[in-house]
Amino acid sequence: MAATLFDAGTIVFGGPLWPQMDEPFLAVIEPMVASSPFVKAVHPTTVTSTRVGEHVAAVGAACLVLDRTLSAQPGSLLLR
Repeated sequence: MAATLFDAGTIVFGGPLWPQMDEPFLAVIEPMVASSPFVKAVHPTTVTSTRVGEHVAAVGAACLVLDRTLSAQPGSLLLR
Protein backbone atom coordinates (compact mmCIF):
# COMPACT_ATOMS: atom_id res chain seq x y z
CA MET A 1 0.00 0.00 0.00
CA ALA A 2 1.20 3.50 -0.80
CA ALA A 3 0.92 4.61 2.84
CA THR A 4 3.87 2.38 3.75
CA LEU A 5 5.80 3.03 0.56
CA PHE A 6 5.73 6.80 1.09
CA ASP A 7 5.49 6.70 4.91
CA ALA A 8 2.37 8.87 4.60
CA GLY A 9 0.80 10.33 7.69
CA THR A 10 -2.27 11.38 5.74
CA ILE A 11 -4.14 9.74 2.87
CA VAL A 12 -6.43 12.14 0.98
CA PHE A 13 -9.22 11.13 -1.38
CA GLY A 14 -10.97 13.44 -3.83
CA GLY A 15 -12.28 13.91 -7.32
CA PRO A 16 -15.38 15.03 -9.19
CA LEU A 17 -17.62 12.27 -7.80
CA TRP A 18 -16.06 12.06 -4.35
CA PRO A 19 -18.53 14.38 -2.53
CA GLN A 20 -21.33 11.89 -3.24
CA MET A 21 -19.26 8.91 -2.10
CA ASP A 22 -17.10 10.20 0.75
CA GLU A 23 -19.15 9.16 3.78
CA PRO A 24 -19.76 5.50 2.85
CA PHE A 25 -16.26 5.02 1.45
CA LEU A 26 -14.39 6.69 4.33
CA ALA A 27 -16.38 4.55 6.78
CA VAL A 28 -14.87 1.48 5.08
CA ILE A 29 -11.44 2.78 4.06
CA GLU A 30 -10.33 4.25 7.40
CA PRO A 31 -10.69 1.01 9.43
CA MET A 32 -9.19 -0.94 6.51
CA VAL A 33 -6.05 1.21 6.56
CA ALA A 34 -5.83 1.09 10.36
CA SER A 35 -5.97 -2.71 10.44
CA SER A 36 -3.93 -3.38 7.29
CA PRO A 37 -0.88 -5.58 7.75
CA PHE A 38 0.74 -3.64 4.88
CA VAL A 39 0.63 -0.28 6.71
CA LYS A 40 3.23 -0.24 9.46
CA ALA A 41 2.03 1.38 12.65
CA VAL A 42 5.04 3.72 12.94
CA HIS A 43 2.70 6.66 13.42
CA PRO A 44 -1.05 7.16 13.00
CA THR A 45 -2.31 7.42 9.42
CA THR A 46 -5.22 9.80 8.86
CA VAL A 47 -7.69 9.15 6.03
CA THR A 48 -9.66 12.21 4.93
CA SER A 49 -11.42 13.96 2.05
CA THR A 50 -9.80 16.76 0.12
CA ARG A 51 -10.67 20.32 1.07
CA VAL A 52 -10.13 21.49 -2.51
CA GLY A 53 -13.43 19.98 -3.60
CA GLU A 54 -14.39 18.50 -6.92
CA HIS A 55 -11.82 20.57 -8.82
CA VAL A 56 -8.88 18.79 -7.20
CA ALA A 57 -7.49 17.53 -10.53
CA ALA A 58 -7.53 21.01 -12.07
CA VAL A 59 -5.85 22.51 -9.00
CA GLY A 60 -3.19 19.77 -9.04
CA ALA A 61 -2.50 20.30 -12.75
CA ALA A 62 -2.21 24.05 -12.22
CA CYS A 63 0.26 23.48 -9.37
CA LEU A 64 2.39 21.28 -11.63
CA VAL A 65 2.44 23.95 -14.34
CA LEU A 66 3.39 26.66 -11.85
CA ASP A 67 6.06 24.44 -10.31
CA ARG A 68 7.57 23.69 -13.72
CA THR A 69 7.43 27.35 -14.77
CA LEU A 70 8.55 29.11 -11.59
CA SER A 71 10.90 26.62 -9.94
CA ALA A 72 14.65 26.80 -10.29
CA GLN A 73 15.88 24.56 -13.11
CA PRO A 74 19.38 23.41 -12.11
CA GLY A 75 19.94 21.89 -15.56
CA SER A 76 19.93 25.40 -17.07
CA LEU A 77 23.06 26.23 -15.05
CA LEU A 78 25.17 23.62 -16.83
CA LEU A 79 27.47 24.73 -19.62
CA ARG A 80 26.83 23.02 -22.91
